[in-house]
Amino acid sequence: MKKFLLAIPLMMSCLIAGCSSTPANELPDGYQKPSDNTDNPSGNEPVQGDFVVFGYAQPAQWNWEIYKDKIRWDCLTHILLCFSYVNADASLDSGVLDNYAAALTSEAHANGVKVIGSFRSKGEFTAAVQTEALREKLASNIVAYSDRYGFDGIDIDFEEYEKVGPNNDRLLDLFARIRSKMKKGMTLSSAVIAGDWVKYGTKWHESFDYINIMSYDVRREADPGQFASYEDFVWDIDYCHEKLGIPLSKLTGGMPFYGHTWDNLPGTDNAGGITFRNIMEYWRDRDAQAKDRDQSGNTWYNGHQTIRRKCLYAKEKGIGGVMMWQLFQDSVEDDESLLRVVGEASLGK
Repeated sequence: MKKFLLAIPLMMSCLIAGCSSTPANELPDGYQKPSDNTDNPSGNEPVQGDFVVFGYAQPAQWNWEIYKDKIRWDCLTHILLCFSYVNADASLDSGVLDNYAAALTSEAHANGVKVIGSFRSKGEFTAAVQTEALREKLASNIVAYSDRYGFDGIDIDFEEYEKVGPNNDRLLDLFARIRSKMKKGMTLSSAVIAGDWVKYGTKWHESFDYINIMSYDVRREADPGQFASYEDFVWDIDYCHEKLGIPLSKLTGGMPFYGHTWDNLPGTDNAGGITFRNIMEYWRDRDAQAKDRDQSGNTWYNGHQTIRRKCLYAKEKGIGGVMMWQLFQDSVEDDESLLRVVGEASLGK
């Protein structure tokens, strides 16, 4: 299956699609599928046996005041708070996130949900790993920031994809330094895309407890079409397990809480992205089945049926869990909520 990269910067105020996915090449002939019991040299293989539900959340951009009383906490196991951005000098740009981190962490903990802080590139992450001194400083800053707010884990979203291969050893060293400074029991995760063009190698996953596959925006063309199909979801899981050697128990399959539209709907950003909430606000009175579909008019998304199907596949396949980008794009109406469907299919809520 050929995939085409959609690169939409997260820092844009109009951003809908927060984490981008990519072209993927066919697996080579004769590739040996690894055992599901592949050892995890980090010593942090998930052992609790629980299916995790990771929800990325970016409250600064997506109406925290609207959503904070609407979150179905019982449908989540972890919330991933976005973003603290990495600067070239290994400092962090967390000014906007600071406005929400304490309140959201407190609310999540009160509802039995763990909080993971997500640290991301704004185009300077590679520069911040070039020397041992910078890597040590960055690891210390990331862990200190996480401890400041009482996060239960750390997520690395390194999206300078073409620089993964040339800097792989430096990045692996950074991850090891972060791990060594984390408190016992904290979770370390990484967001990745599936495809040979990103040179993660087979050691990337050894640093992490969970690998969050961004199985969305796998294609974005001039003509309308699906960008996060069920088939893409299955392909990405197989690729990460079989080609990168990632144990199934470490994988979370990513799902979009947004869509792409060619209908010029209210709330559409300048790249054609639109939240599921805005899709429902437009279509609910025009198409009674819109919440169950993956397409209404020339607007494409994942509706209830596909979200449920992906969750059930993830459970059947035996992967570690599912992941969503992002929570504050969901409908605030409970009967339309994608998170409710995830909770029902994944956690029996």
